[in-house]
Amino acid sequence: MTDLVQIEVEGDASNGKRSPARAKSWLRLRSRGEENADARSSSHVTTTGLDIAPNDPVLAYLQETSGPVDLSSLSLEPPAVAHMRKAGVVLVVPLIASGELIGLVALGPRLSERGYSTDDLRLLDSLASHAAPAMRVGQLIEQQQVEARRRERIEQELVVAQLIQQQFLPKSLPELKGWSVNAFYRPARTVGGDFYDFVELPNGRLMILRS
Repeated sequence: MTDLVQIEVEGDASNGKRSPARAKSWLRLRSRGEENADARSSSHVTTTGLDIAPNDPVLAYLQETSGPVDLSSLSLEPPAVAHMRKAGVVLVVPLIASGELIGLVALGPRLSERGYSTDDLRLLDSLASHAAPAMRVGQLIEQQQVEARRRERIEQELVVAQLIQQQFLPKSLPELKGWSVNAFYRPARTVGGDFYDFVELPNGRLMILRS
């Protein structure tokens, strides 16, 4: 579809017509101060975020790993692993949905200072298998919302551009004795690239411009 500009000049004897990845990691950690508070509470967990570079080797490793991963047993030393160890992470549970790594659950040491048992690991693996699909749905919904806002912003900008373009079109049509002048403009989309104008010349002549 193309822009349409149609100007008609009708007279007694003639007609004139012109047609127109970052991967996200969810860390579940507690600070030293919180450990002291935990002496009065059964558990206290905080959640923080960690950005992992898309080319970090740990992502490929976790993508192929089944179940929780003990960071102390990893021989890899990519930036993300070093950062997690520094933050106090001892166990990482990959969140896999449709064969894609969509996040991590990273945990610090247990309050009892004992290691995670086989039952703990089995429970974490089960939780991850249920949480990952739900989180993926949430991510897709968020992406759709971001795309919807982006489209809405573009549509608003196009409306403003259309109003600006219309300001450049003639506000009124010339009056010629014995002639009827009409103009019709319709862009193919919200904004078009065509333009027209009328220039009155001496001796009752009229110049029609169209670009």
